[in-house]
Amino acid sequence: MSLPSLNNDILTDIIKQLLKNGNQDSVIQFGLSGKEPLKALIKVFALIKHVVLYDDYYTFGLDGNKCCELYIYDKNEPYFRSLMLFIGDSVTNLHMDFSKESSVEFYHPFLGKISEIKTLVKELHFNIDVGDVNDLFQGVSFAEYMTAFSSLEHIKFNVTTNIILSFTHRYYSHITDDIYNLENAVKYSVNAPSKVTYFIQYPVIYHNTDFSDTPFMTDSLFKEYEYDDNVHNVYCLRQTLESAGMKPVDLEIHVAKST
Repeated sequence: MSLPSLNNDILTDIIKQLLKNGNQDSVIQFGLSGKEPLKALIKVFALIKHVVLYDDYYTFGLDGNKCCELYIYDKNEPYFRSLMLFIGDSVTNLHMDFSKESSVEFYHPFLGKISEIKTLVKELHFNIDVGDVNDLFQGVSFAEYMTAFSSLEHIKFNVTTNIILSFTHRYYSHITDDIYNLENAVKYSVNAPSKVTYFIQYPVIYHNTDFSDTPFMTDSLFKEYEYDDNVHNVYCLRQTLESAGMKPVDLEIHVAKST
């Protein structure tokens, strides 16, 4: 191994270790300390595969392992924008959990880069409140997301609200609205992924009530869904729909099991 190659490997390892240790300021200072450290920083960021975008920070996985966090102290600072644009070449799993207008503006170049280079994003995740599926697609439609991320195989909506699973609770109508909107989005999309998941992460089931007595299992609205008892970590209902592109799409409703 040549000396320059050895030096590059050492610099890359330093960047990785600083990131894993959570030393954000040290990462930036080291990356801006010279031409070779900057090359090492760009090289590491180009290998990132898993990214989660929040309003004030983003996390990512190095080599599919431990997630690192980078806080955005000032969205107008050029180096924060530059760091984001070093990411993108290898991203396969993207989660979005931001709502501020300033965040939309900040992340727009990054999302545009992913779309332009046709990166192989296989999974796209959204963290939402119950009833927000329709609002999510007001700015950018489901079909536009599918066009931008043409390699998608799975899109997942993680409902982060505490949901009471009851016919009479106001959340129930929000859930059915979300499912209805997802069914229509799939049916009218030409480039739909093969799987769409609506995951209720924090269900509240009344005492002495079994999941089999909840609306998901008894309401005629869900009669087209089949319960899959082979999935053990969540309650899973599944319906296979046909997209506008004549492609079968599994729409799954997941409900976390009480611990």
